[in-house]
Amino acid sequence: MSDLLLRVARRDGGRYRNPWLAPGTSIPLLLVLLLVVAVFFPSLFTPYTPEQMDFSAILQPPDLRHWFGTDQLGRDVFTRVVYGTSLSLSIGVGATLIASAGGIVLGTLAGLAPRAVRQLLVRLLDIMLAFPDLLLALLAITV
Repeated sequence: MSDLLLRVARRDGGRYRNPWLAPGTSIPLLLVLLLVVAVFFPSLFTPYTPEQMDFSAILQPPDLRHWFGTDQLGRDVFTRVVYGTSLSLSIGVGATLIASAGGIVLGTLAGLAPRAVRQLLVRLLDIMLAFPDLLLALLAITV
């Protein structure tokens, strides 16, 4: 009879004991952290301002000074992209915070208010949800 050795496999999570140190987790987290820092502090990543014009560098192709090149007024395109992204994401975060605060207030009011107020809130929200989002956005812009 032959001896058979079996190695018992351990489930220790692979090569990295801490899953936060695995490259599949840490590299994307570092990129997200870099994006968050770039959103709140765009001047750390660009040596120029978005409005700064250099008439000697009009419509230049990408190089080491201007990573995305320059536009027809000599402005650095990378700088404008970073600042534009910062503004866009800041507006998105602000709108989300305002909507969350409104939802918390309405939810608390609906949960703690008497039945008549609760029914009124539910009906108002049903009416709002019945409108298509695009139509509601156009209505909000025109008012």
